[in-house]
Amino acid sequence: MSGFWDGTLVVWDVQHGHEQMEQQFRANAQGIAFSPDGAILAAGIDDGTLILWDTRTWKPFCPPLRGHQLGIHSVAFSPDGTRLASSGGTGEEAVLLWDVAARRQVATLRSKGRFFWCVSFSPDGNTIAAKSDDGNLHFWRVPSWAEIEAAEQEQRSP
Repeated sequence: MSGFWDGTLVVWDVQHGHEQMEQQFRANAQGIAFSPDGAILAAGIDDGTLILWDTRTWKPFCPPLRGHQLGIHSVAFSPDGTRLASSGGTGEEAVLLWDVAARRQVATLRSKGRFFWCVSFSPDGNTIAAKSDDGNLHFWRVPSWAEIEAAEQEQRSP
C-alpha cells in the first residue's frame, strides 16, 4: 500500500507485482489499518472522512463515515474486529469509536490537547491509547456495548 500527498491511495499485490486498487481523495490518507481477519481495510483521510473497503473486492463500503471535523491521523481495529478507533485533530474529538458492523459512531473520547496520533487498542480491547502532538500519551477505558446502549437510550428519552 502506498499513499501520496496528492490524495492518491494505491494498494499493491506485492507477491504478484500488480496494483489491486487505486483511489483518489481530496486529501491525504493518514491512518490505515486492516481488520484482524483481513476482510476490511480502513483509511482515515485528512478531510475527516473514514473509508472502509471489502478486501475481497476492493470496493468501498458506502457511504464513507464522517465524524471528525478535522483530519483523521490514525485508525485501529479492536482485537476482536468489532470496533474501530480513529484519532483526530482536537481534544473535543480526540478519538472516535465506531461500531464496525453497523458502520456508525458509538462514542467520542475527549481529552486535552490537539492532533492525536498513533491510536491503539490494548490486547484485551478494554483500553485505547493515543499520543497527542505535545508527546503525551492519553488513555481511555473503552465503554462496553451495554454502556453504549444505555447512553443512546438516555439520549433518545425526553
